[in-house]
Amino acid sequence: KIVRVDGGMGTAEQAKKAMDAILSTHPDAQKLAITSLNEETMSGILVSLQSQERWNPNNTIVIP
Repeated sequence: KIVRVDGGMGTAEQAKKAMDAILSTHPDAQKLAITSLNEETMSGILVSLQSQERWNPNNTIVIP
């Protein structure tokens, strides 16, 4: 199943909050493909993944 979700724009904190919501909505998602507009928002996304223990480099594709 592929789900496309807008992760927000702007700051790392906004991106973290958006990713927290995405991960909560899809708790069983195991394979993730993630892209962002810039390094700041990507840093928020990565903080969210790590803080929820969902970061797995074998199952996560980060698209710069």
